[in-house]
Parts: sequence; C-alpha cells; structure tokens
Amino acid sequence: MVDDKPKIRYFMSNDVVFKLLLMRNDYMLKKIICMSIGIDMKDIKNIEILNPKIMYDNEDDNLSRLDILLELNNDEKINIQMQSSNERNFTQRIEYYLSRLYINNLEKIENYSLLNKIYGIYFINYNDENYNNAFSKISECDVANNKAIRIMKEKIIFNLTKIDEMKKYGFSDEEMDILKFIKSENESEISNMSSSNKRIEEAVRQLEEINADEELMKKIYYRDKYNYEMNAAISYAVEEKEKELQNIQKELQSIKDALSILIKTLQETGKSIEEISLITNLDISDIKNILNEKS
Repeated sequence: MVDDKPKIRYFMSNDVVFKLLLMRNDYMLKKIICMSIGIDMKDIKNIEILNPKIMYDNEDDNLSRLDILLELNNDEKINIQMQSSNERNFTQRIEYYLSRLYINNLEKIENYSLLNKIYGIYFINYNDENYNNAFSKISECDVANNKAIRIMKEKIIFNLTKIDEMKKYGFSDEEMDILKFIKSENESEISNMSSSNKRIEEAVRQLEEINADEELMKKIYYRDKYNYEMNAAISYAVEEKEKELQNIQKELQSIKDALSILIKTLQETGKSIEEISLITNLDISDIKNILNEKS
C-alpha cells in the first residue's frame, strides 16, 4: 500500500522552517544574499551565522524573533527574516533590528567612518500597504562632514504576494525558482519544481527532514496557534478602537454642526461677532471660519 500521507506540513513561509532550512542549505542562503544585495557568488568568501540556535522554550523570545543574523566576508552584517502574517508592527520591528545591528557595530569601533554597511533582507507573505512593490530597496545614507554620500543601511523587501511581478526586476530563472519555492505552500508544486531543478530537489529533501521531526512540529503548531490567537486579539482590539474613534468623530461632527447652526442663528438675529464670541466662548477667528463655511 502506497503511503500518500503528506510529508510536508510546514513550508518556508513558516519562519521557523525558513531559518532551519537556510541554515542547512548553504547554496540557497548564498543565492538569496546575492540576488538581494547585487553581488556574485564568487564575491562571497565566507558566511558566518551569528545566531544559529532556535530557542524553543525561551519565554522572552517565544519563538517570535526567528531571524538569521550573519556576517558576510568578515565585515558586513545581514539580517534575514520571514514574515508570513501582518502583525501591524513589521516596519517598526525591522527598524529596531537594523538599529540594533548598527549600535553593536558602533560599540566595537572608535572611528565611525570605519562602520561597515548593514543589510536587512525581509520576505513578507501578506499584503502590506507600506511595501506595494514586489521588490524594494530602501537605503539610509550618511553625509557626515560633507563627504561623499555613503549608504550605511539598506532594507531589501521581497513581497511574495506579488511574485508574478518579480521577473521584471531582472531576477534569473534560477532565482525565480528559489522565490517560488520560498513562497509555495503546496507539496505537489515544489515536487514538480524539483524534477527539473537539482537545487530545489535538495531543498525539498531538507524540508522533508525538518518536517519529520515530530517534536519540532508540535512546537511549531503550538507557537502558530498562539500567534494566530494573539493576532486575532490584536485585530479585534484595533477594530474596536477604530469603531470607537469613528463614533467620537461622529459625535464631534454633530457638536460642530449644532455650533455652526447656533452661530449663524445668532448672526441672523443681529448679534455681532464679538457678542457671539462672548456667548459661545469661541475665538473670533473660529467664528469667522464657521460663518465662511459653505452650507
């Protein structure tokens, strides 16, 4: 009897699996770096992953900060992350990560002009109004002492929801296959990709190995459940606050409308603007603005 039970439950869109697979797949990690910051494979002398551990039981982390922090060619620092759901703080969080890297560099040198460039490479798998393009590069420059502009920090954003638009940014067929593999959550799809691509075939095998770890799968399940419930609670709270704000705005508009009627009525009865100001306790300029509003 053929076992048709799926071998893969969690794909690279899961941040735990994303980190684990890239730590195992040196080639894919290097290709992501190359296609992100515009260098060739031959330019990579060495990569050191500075945070290889995944702390499953750390209450402070709660498996929520599963980034890859690495050092490229003994100087430039790179932070890589997968974000599969909108937690409404992504922009602020990546600024924090890059600033933390920058500060760590500052602490190690005395001459700030020797600071090395810092990269943040981020994959998002949800619609984000802050990153409408399929591929974005956002740079922060240093223009200290009237010297030539020097890029100090660079954020690279891959919006996987717009993967069909990626090709126009000049990515090769091999790079597009990697992006599609990272995006995919379909076992048949990545199996078909692996039949014509040995690199993807190796990645699929590694993905299967990760998914075969039952203890890991349990931890990912409970973490995802926690994150889902937390995000649902946050979304509900935001919606309630938005409703509350809308109600306040309606109330304010009603008060404004009533005040406008009062002021115009007082004017029609012959009251001067100064008298209206005394009656309503409003500034004369505010009263003039209301009287100049079109009905």
